[in-house]
Amino acid sequence: MLLEHKQRGVDPHLDWFVARNPLKGPLAAWRLPSWPAAGERVSPLEVGVDHDREWLTRQGALRGDRGSAIRIDEGLMLGWALQGEAAGGELRWRGGGDQTLLIQVSGSALSLERLAL
Repeated sequence: MLLEHKQRGVDPHLDWFVARNPLKGPLAAWRLPSWPAAGERVSPLEVGVDHDREWLTRQGALRGDRGSAIRIDEGLMLGWALQGEAAGGELRWRGGGDQTLLIQVSGSALSLERLAL
């Protein structure tokens, strides 16, 4: 799930949520300053706090004067592959906007690249 979050006094940003388990539990969260163009890489991603599953269907005005969140895309994880013994790997995600994201993990650093189709 990809949401655009706008809040007065805070730069607009994107929140990207991924379910660790397809049926239950919280969503992992990352914050991106902007959506990358095809072939562009965003690094490092800002890791956010886990969010509850209601974010899979929630959008609009947020309570507590926290602005608004608008869904701009959703997708499916295509796979996760570890790279050797290092704490790293890559995740491929296909969004509804016919795009593929490559998320690379190396230690605690994450980067996101929007692959050109």
